[in-house]
Amino acid sequence: MSPDLAHPSLSTARAVLGIPPGADADAIARAFRAAAKRAHPDIAGGEADRFRGLVEAYRQLQAAAAPCESATRARLRRFAGAWA
Repeated sequence: MSPDLAHPSLSTARAVLGIPPGADADAIARAFRAAAKRAHPDIAGGEADRFRGLVEAYRQLQAAAAPCESATRARLRRFAGAWA
């Protein structure tokens, strides 16, 4: 596995999955699933190192998106509570 895929930066992770900055969680998941199907080691022509890099990039992007999504949900709950 190349060193840049072991712990990718967010821009590298986006490039690995082929997604633009600002892609939502659904777009990230769709890109990961499509790339994982092509690179999976159990599929003919799949590469284990490439697959591991995809998984690590996906995890990196999920971890970066999680705090933003939970903060948005918390703001929405506070806003909805004000109207209850």
